[in-house]
This record gives sequence, C-alpha cells and structure tokens, in this order.
Amino acid sequence: MSRRALAALTGAALLGAAPAARGQPGPFAPPPGIGGRASAGSSEPRGSLKGRLALEVAARLASSERAADRQRALERLGADGSPRALTLLVEALEPGGAARTAEDRLVAVRALAPHARHDVVRRALVRLTSGAGGTGPSAGPLEALTRRSAALALARSGTSAALAALGQAVRLEGPSAEAAADAILAHPPRTLAPLLAARGLPSPTLARLLGELGDQRAFEALRGMVRRGSPEVRAAAALALTRLGDYETVALAERWAEGPGPAALRVAGARILSLARAPGASTAIAALIGDPATASDGLALAEAASEPALLPVLERELARAPREQVPALLAALGRTGGERAAAVLERELARADRAPFAAYALALCPGEAAARALARALARPASRRLAARAAEVRALVLGEQVAGFREALAPPPASDAVADTLPTRALLAGVEEDELRAPIYAYALAVRDDATVRERVSELLASGDVMVRRATALGLAASARPDATGLLEDAYRFETDPLVRRALVTSLGSRGAGQRTLALAAALDGEAAVREAARRALGPRVAPPLDGRGVAWLVVEGPPRAVAGRRALVFPASGPPRAARADSDGLLVVTGLPPGPFEVRLAPRDDREHAPARSR
Repeated sequence: MSRRALAALTGAALLGAAPAARGQPGPFAPPPGIGGRASAGSSEPRGSLKGRLALEVAARLASSERAADRQRALERLGADGSPRALTLLVEALEPGGAARTAEDRLVAVRALAPHARHDVVRRALVRLTSGAGGTGPSAGPLEALTRRSAALALARSGTSAALAALGQAVRLEGPSAEAAADAILAHPPRTLAPLLAARGLPSPTLARLLGELGDQRAFEALRGMVRRGSPEVRAAAALALTRLGDYETVALAERWAEGPGPAALRVAGARILSLARAPGASTAIAALIGDPATASDGLALAEAASEPALLPVLERELARAPREQVPALLAALGRTGGERAAAVLERELARADRAPFAAYALALCPGEAAARALARALARPASRRLAARAAEVRALVLGEQVAGFREALAPPPASDAVADTLPTRALLAGVEEDELRAPIYAYALAVRDDATVRERVSELLASGDVMVRRATALGLAASARPDATGLLEDAYRFETDPLVRRALVTSLGSRGAGQRTLALAAALDGEAAVREAARRALGPRVAPPLDGRGVAWLVVEGPPRAVAGRRALVFPASGPPRAARADSDGLLVVTGLPPGPFEVRLAPRDDREHAPARSR
C-alpha cells in the first residue's frame, strides 16, 4: 500500500473512531509488544488528539522499509483496536499491503486475533485460514503458523459466523482442514450447529473431529455420515461413534471386517471390534496382518490389543515376515505375555539380526516366563550382555528384578564428559567443532549465561540447527541473568519449529516470567503441545519433573567395526539432550528419559572424536 493511500486512510480515521467491541473470551489481549517490552500501542483514549496522532503515526510507519518499524506499527494498530485501525490492519494483509513479509503477516494476525468478532477481521482471518495471502499448500513454516494462528483466533471468538467458516474449511482435506480442526479442538464450541450446518460434503477430518470433541450432540450427524459417504468418511464416522459410546457400530464393524471391501472399512471394522472388545476382534486383526496392504495397521492393533489369541498368527507371520516387519511382530508378541510368547522371543535371541528386538520385547513382556527367559539368557555368554541390558530396562520400567542381573551387568560404554564440568573455552570449542554434541555444549553455555558468553548464547538461540536452538532455550531457564527472559521472548516471536517453541515457553514458565508471551502462546500457537506447555506455565509453578522411566533402545545397523562405539545424541521432547554411545553389538540404550517422544542424531560412520579436553 502506498504512503499516499495510507495517508488518506489516516485522514478518514481522524474523523472519529468507535470503541472496540468488548467481551473477548479468556485472558489473551492484543499484545502491545511481545512479553511486555516497550509498548507499541497507545495508552491514550482513542478519541483524544494524542490517540488520533498515534494512529496516524502507526499508519505512516506501516509503509516503512524497516521490518521492525512495520511490525511495531501493526502491533500498535491492534492495540488501538478502533474500527479504522482494524481496517488498516486488514488492508495490510491484502496483496501488495504493508504486511509484505511472512513475519509481518504473523504479527498482523496476532494483532487482529483479539478482535476476531468484528466482521471485517473475521473475513480476513477466514481468507488466511483458507490459504489466501501466502498461506497456501506450498507455504513456508511461518506462513503455516500464520494460517494456524488465524484459525485459532476464529475458533476462540466463538461466533456462529466464525464456526461456520471453520466448519467449511474442515470439510476440505489438506492444511486448511487440519488447521481448522486443531483450532476447534483447542477452543471447543458451545454449540455444534454452525459447524454441522456449514456448506460442503463431510470429510474424514470432520468425522474425526466430532469424535475427538466428545460432544454427544454429534451422534445424528455421525450416523448420517456412516450411511452416506465415501469409505474413508464412513470409517472415520463409525470409529467416532464408537468412541462416543455408541456400540451399535459393532454389528456393522463385523460385516466390514469380514470383507471383501475397501481397506479403510476393513481397518475401521477391526479397530471398532478391538475398542469394543468384541469376540471377533482377534480374527479381524489377524486378517489385517495377513494382507500386505493392511499389515502395518494390523500389527499396530495387535500390539495395543495384547490378545493371546493372536499368538499363532504372529508366530506364523514371524516365520515369513520381511525384515522391516520383524520389530513390530516381536513387539506385538511381547505385549501378549505368557509362556508361549516368552518361548518364541527366547528362541529369537539366537538370531543375530533379530536378537536386539527380541531382547527389548522380553524386557517389557509381562509375566514370570519372560523374566525366567532373560535369566537363562544372562547365563549364556553369547547373550549375556544383551540380556543384561534388557534386564536393566525391565527393572526400570516394570520394577521387576531378573535373577543374576546385577552379577552379569557390564559397565556401560564409555560416557561423554559432563558438559557442565568443562571450562567455558571447551564449551565454546565444542559448539564449533563437534556437530553431533553441539546441543549439549549449547545447553551448558546457556545455563552458564554470563557476560563472557552472552553474545554467543544469543547467536546459538538463532542457530540454523534446530537442536542447538532448542537446547539453548532449555538452558536459559537456569540463567541467573534477568534479561535472559527477553532473549527467550524475542526468540519465540518468529520461531518455526514447534519443539523449539515448546522449549522457549517451558523455560519462560520455569523462570516465572514472560506472561504476555505465554498468554499469546496459550491462545494462538499453532501446535497443541506448545499451547498446553504455555497453559501449564501460566498456572501455579511446579518443580520440573525428575528423570523418568523412559527408555531409548536403538539398533545401529552396519558392519561390527562401523557400529561399535558409534556416537549418538538423544534429545527428549521435554528435557535436555543426552550423549550416548553404541556398544560392540551396535545396541544403543539410554535410560531415565522423561516421558514422551525423543529425537536421535547419529554420528556419521567416519566420525572422529572431538570431545573437548577437561581442564587440568
């Protein structure tokens, strides 16, 4: 938008500005700046001369060539909230408007979010949710975050028009449907009527959403989808009805599971029977396992079902399974428990290519038979080390000791130097020279945050390595410097990786600071786990969880000389990174992890040691 056009719009704004609509839900307010920094909005009454001048200044800044000026202007317009200010914000999001970059558009959406009840704002947010304004299927991560934030703002407003727009979006498979469904789950509507009456044919995403909402008022709509719809829609709707407690679906599931029919219906039939614990569940799961097109779905159901009746099927499939299915088959066998499962797993310990997976399945296999099998394996030299690892996991996870475990337990592979015991110069060198363990050194540097390393810590928080950014964010939770809060808040503004954003809000919560950024994340972050972390951080402060009972059990494949001592980095979703090293069999085990998923980074085969030396 040209400066001349903006000046004209400002002149119109000076003629008068009505107060913004009130009654917005929840604690989130238009942020005058991230985290309570210097206010970008005007504290003057909108009708005052100063208020009108502030709006004129914001309009002028919005056309600046400097991104910081534009973004400050967009925030100021949102803080003003007058009809004219909101019109300027909406026009900034139009093609050729003042919000010319992805960062600008995200700032503009956040500024508009508290005003989503206004028609002009709602229409702009709907356009962004549907893929207009650079948020289409091929959009980058910041644009995708903008799309999700726009959808969350619509859902949070709770208006019928906003819900109808989201209901229409959720009928379209793809990024728009995913964003709309996530937003509705984050802010469940008081009534389903606008959502159900929206234009368009039902989609699997809509059916799944209705089931996840858990609203009994969705029964009739879901029943209609089961009767009329594509196989994928019928399957999702029937599953949703079952999860809502309608076991009328069992008879239908039995027909679907018997086949022949589309894979979606056969898989849904088996899932429904398993959920209902119906007599035909094992037969239906076995049929899925026996079909290459549905084998992975069947194995996942078998592991979750823990059905002894599936043992013969699993054992038969194990004899002819392709290599990639073996771990899942052994895991499913282990979950069934009992003498027969333990005997099969103990037999598989003799096969070098299957032994690590069989040992892990025995570690988690319920019943005395599995413990006895591990005890026998501990007594055999060829399997002692592997069995000792499995017995260690069994003791940690199930709380059961295997006879002979302590005597047979070998020392773990040589561990890496504890980063917090290294001198600062060694940490700085490690970040530069050891790509694998750079996150560990970054974490230690951030914890040590002082005048000598602050500049480097700031750089690490903007690193191109997402693990380094995440580790730095987590380490700053322990920084003794009050201004570390500002670093975390600034980093959150345009962070694209959800795990890094989760680390940022977790650290802010640990510091008991950054309330405005936490409120923004709780309301508008595009990832459910980040919103939940922000909500927890806004609540009563609690001590961080101690190491849990999580286990990383990884098999490094390759020639013995290539796998022995192979270094790795294990990074749990809710804790700092951990260094690990494979033993001579290629087995890499890390215990005491917090609950939840984790990421693994493996050193290349030609990796050479770059551990910084300890201070002498």
